[in-house]
Amino acid sequence: FFDDVLDASVSQLNFKAIVDGLGNVLFQYPFRVPAYYALILRSLTVLEGLALQADPQYKLLGRAYPYIARRLLTDPAPELRESFEELIIKDNQLRWNRLENLLREGSKSSDFDAGQLWLLASWLVSPGAAGVRSKLAAEVARMMDALAADDVRNRIAQR
Repeated sequence: FFDDVLDASVSQLNFKAIVDGLGNVLFQYPFRVPAYYALILRSLTVLEGLALQADPQYKLLGRAYPYIARRLLTDPAPELRESFEELIIKDNQLRWNRLENLLREGSKSSDFDAGQLWLLASWLVSPGAAGVRSKLAAEVARMMDALAADDVRNRIAQR
């Protein structure tokens, strides 16, 4: 179940399917979900159901993603910075496609302000972002090496 969710793009996700899959996991591995979370899940499922009655192609998560992306990019809350890190780094590698997608989708948010991206830049130079910064530096160094090698190959080929 979770592999399908993690491999799908946000625009393809159906909230009810995610909740149903989560319910199957909860039955297989019984543990208690706090009532507050259960209420939020139920409310979102009902809201998506109502929206689907009006528009069968409606995707709740797809519509909410620009807001979520903007928050991940601009909100300084430590929990969101941690989520941002987990989203853009996998197997010790920076995932540029995820970062590009966050920027593209976040800019679609109605209250997006590009000036707020300075909050992200400020965080990137802070001690709390050392893990991301080291991966970013390694990735930039790798790209510079590739550009330099390509330039040398081109100069040799021109001789």
